[in-house]
Amino acid sequence: NPGNNLHVSGLSTRVDDRDLDEVFSKFGRIQKCQVMRDPHTKDSRGFAFVTMETADEADAAIVGLNATELMGRTMNVEKARRGRARTRELLFLRTEVSPFASLSLTSRPLLSFATRSYPWTVPRSSQEG
Repeated sequence: NPGNNLHVSGLSTRVDDRDLDEVFSKFGRIQKCQVMRDPHTKDSRGFAFVTMETADEADAAIVGLNATELMGRTMNVEKARRGRARTRELLFLRTEVSPFASLSLTSRPLLSFATRSYPWTVPRSSQEG
C-alpha cells in the first residue's frame, strides 16, 4: 500500500459508492471507491475502501473525515493495511486416479481417495484407529 488506500468503517447500510465519492472528492481525486457487499444478498457490509490519487490526499481525507457523521453513523477513516499475509491452502489434490478407484496406496505415506467429482488426499494417520 503506497499510503493512498483508505479503509472506511462504521458506514450506514444506505451508503453507496456515489455517496462516498461525493464526500471524499472534497479532499482530492479518487481512483476507486467501493462499498463492500455481501456476495449473496448484495447488502452493504458497513465498510468500504477508497483509493485516493496520492498519499497526501489520503492523509487530508483522514484528518477531515475520521470520526465524522455520514447518514446517521459515525465513520472511521484510516489507512488500509493487509490484516494478514495471503496464503492459499491446498484443499483438494487432483490426481490421475481413475474416478472409480476406491482406495489406492501411494509411494508417499498418504492414502489417496478418489470420487467421480472430488479427488483428494488424506494423511495416513487419520486412517489408523
